[in-house]
Amino acid sequence: MTYAGMGLLGRFDFDNPGRGKNYLEATIRGGELVLDYESPDFINSQGVVSYKTRGQYFGGHLAVGRVFNLLSGRKLDLFGKYLLTTLAGDDIMADAITPVSFKRSWSRRLQAGGRLSGQLVPGLMFVAGLAYEHELD
Repeated sequence: MTYAGMGLLGRFDFDNPGRGKNYLEATIRGGELVLDYESPDFINSQGVVSYKTRGQYFGGHLAVGRVFNLLSGRKLDLFGKYLLTTLAGDDIMADAITPVSFKRSWSRRLQAGGRLSGQLVPGLMFVAGLAYEHELD
């Protein structure tokens, strides 16, 4: 599987001096996905079943978050995101006689999480995070 594409990220920070900040974030992205499939699990009179498919993908996300300033210069970033992605369908021949139709697919997800960051020693930072993601459909 290979893919190529481009995207754009925008973020707006709302300043709240000394206590942290709220932010809004959004992305939009698109590109092409190419899949070369071959499996020895499926064999027909022509041999191993294989095919190549390609399709355009588009997606983006909207996020809200808050960064809290903690002790010793550490920061805690709590966020919520809505992510949307779609991949175009394709019609292929799995072999000389078997047509296969892939429908357009959609993914709608909610994500909530947090990241803790800070400086361990001069010149060395750490970032640790955890998130939960739920597929809506």
